[in-house]
Amino acid sequence: QVFIGSDYNKIKDIITRVVKRLSDNKNKIIEFRDKYFEIYFDNIKLHRDNPLMLIVARDVTAEMKINKVKEDVFRSVAHDIRSPLLNMQGYIKLLSYDADEKSKKYIRGLEDESNIVFRMLENILDMSRIENKTLELNIKKTNLKELLKNIAKRFEIRAETKGIAFSIRLPDYDIFVDVDDELFTR
Repeated sequence: QVFIGSDYNKIKDIITRVVKRLSDNKNKIIEFRDKYFEIYFDNIKLHRDNPLMLIVARDVTAEMKINKVKEDVFRSVAHDIRSPLLNMQGYIKLLSYDADEKSKKYIRGLEDESNIVFRMLENILDMSRIENKTLELNIKKTNLKELLKNIAKRFEIRAETKGIAFSIRLPDYDIFVDVDDELFTR
């Protein structure tokens, strides 16, 4: 929208509201009059005392609506798959009560694999969140050595059932990193 002369106060008011909304919003997308806009800023210094500010607003309303529908479908599918997985995990727990040690090892493998399917569902949802720029990371200081050990355990039983020798070599010392350990594990 182009403003001329006497509309200066309108422009100033709109820019002030846009900048305020952007300061409250991490992903630079704002809602304005039932529409969504992605905002880009750039300062232009043309060797002047008063630099210019270029503000570009791209209408992303259609994209946001499509992403919302897609996320709703993903959530619905994930919900429908979670129910049988929860039932399966209950049966796995029941099986483990009367099992011998060898069977318990395989039952733990089943439990681990069902947890992997859960995480895969979360991956699908996270992909949608990444596309929508709404994924929130849970970054914390994590012992990388312990994290890698836990990941390796998932592959031990797979390797054993296929007759593959499996080993992991890690340093004797701990290594701490800032990471979202759930996403890293996936």
